[in-house]
Amino acid sequence: MEGQVAFLPSVVHVDGVGKSGWLQLVSSANEPLEVALTLHFGYPVTDDSGRVSVTAPGELPDSALRSAVPWLRFAPDRVVLEPGASQRVRFVVPNGPLPTGEYWARLTIHPQPARWTPSAAPFGDQHDGSSPIDTIPRVGVRVRSQVALPVFLRSGPVTTQPLLDSMTVERQSDRVGVRPWLSNVGQGAALGFARVELIDGHGQSAGVVERQVAIYDRQSPEFVVPVAPAAVPPFRVRFSLTDQRPDLPDDVHLGFAAIHTEVAVPGTDAGTPDPRSSLFSLQFEGVELGVIEARHDPSLPYEPLFSVSDVSQALSIGLDREPNRAVLVGRIAADVPLEIALDLDSGRG
Repeated sequence: MEGQVAFLPSVVHVDGVGKSGWLQLVSSANEPLEVALTLHFGYPVTDDSGRVSVTAPGELPDSALRSAVPWLRFAPDRVVLEPGASQRVRFVVPNGPLPTGEYWARLTIHPQPARWTPSAAPFGDQHDGSSPIDTIPRVGVRVRSQVALPVFLRSGPVTTQPLLDSMTVERQSDRVGVRPWLSNVGQGAALGFARVELIDGHGQSAGVVERQVAIYDRQSPEFVVPVAPAAVPPFRVRFSLTDQRPDLPDDVHLGFAAIHTEVAVPGTDAGTPDPRSSLFSLQFEGVELGVIEARHDPSLPYEPLFSVSDVSQALSIGLDREPNRAVLVGRIAADVPLEIALDLDSGRG
């Protein structure tokens, strides 16, 4: 195909019975372009390896509950666009009542040349009929492209809130694999922006990966962060998920409370890796003085154990004077933050 079809906006949104949504198709082809549109149910999911794909029709057991397909009508579903021409496609919900909630679908756009014939000379040569090749039947091949856009149908007030259920972190040679296990407790899809940053033993950034994510039900995408060559262990991972999506129209965007967490990368310390440990930041007046590993007493899973020498060593890093008070900031579990104030004069903490 020698041309393309552009579309805007990047998502289709319809807000309830009696209201409409729209999609504008614009041809940038240099020949007439036939565009067909089909609507089916689907949304992004992750497989066992963390790869994201859109489910195909019939693969979801609850399709009848969240599908927008039975409710939506749109027209036209097929249009021929001349070069540079445009066409608006309208979406409506003709019938009700529509139960409160958000319903999902995918609109697939299939563009192809409106008039097409196979080449008379398949190998780029001209023949006069005397060659045996002129008696061979010609076979033409049409290569079709398509794109699928998300469709949101909402009825009544809809909210969204993703949760971080757990997170797995694994060192893989010169990279770190991170898989957050996310779920959605709201009625609408959580369309957000994820940032995964690797912090080394000096508190410096050792690698960053950022990506848009969409949590409709559950997601466990994999993020692979390359480790900077000069980075020094031990490492820890900072994960954040926010609702910052300036690419989305205001009527589509749903805000939610941001998620921030930090976990240690197993097996990156100088000694024997201890799975029952956490990294704490030693801070004075908001400035990080060093990083301390807290080991857990197996009989007391929420009791961090600190070495006095570790604290003293962290205090000696980059200090022109010895502060009287400092604070240890960290987590003893993914969802259990902890701050411990240290009185350095009396030795109590």
